[in-house]
Amino acid sequence: VEEPAVPRSDPSAKSNAIPNEIENYIVELECQIRTLRSELDALRPLSKLALVDSMTGLSNRRYFDMRIEAEQKRVKADPDYVVSVLILDLDNLKVINDSFGHGAGDRALRGAAEAVKRVLRPDDVCCRIGGDELAVIASSCGRHARARLA
Repeated sequence: VEEPAVPRSDPSAKSNAIPNEIENYIVELECQIRTLRSELDALRPLSKLALVDSMTGLSNRRYFDMRIEAEQKRVKADPDYVVSVLILDLDNLKVINDSFGHGAGDRALRGAAEAVKRVLRPDDVCCRIGGDELAVIASSCGRHARARLA
């Protein structure tokens, strides 16, 4: 018996096989997903840089604004939800900078940031919102907890 020059495919195998065009599409999608994951991994450090004050390690003004907006939405959705915001102005930081140099002022600012972080609850956040201004956002913080935090 002579074999045909072009092999015939089994019709039953065709019905179960993924057409080449779909298989190629799946391979392309997998490649795009890997590329996007790689790009996302590369952007994560940039996201941190965009939301963290490099001197103090605290969240920055941009993060503060985003968090306040989220807290306002939460308060509107749940009238029983309580959030407290404490604004801290570090007195005499300019005097320290002018008298002892900016290095001393930077150390004073970092020391103040560390002191505030030590008393925060896990869900609280401290942000540097200006040169010598810090803000604490304390979610679910009633009157007694707010007084203790202050």
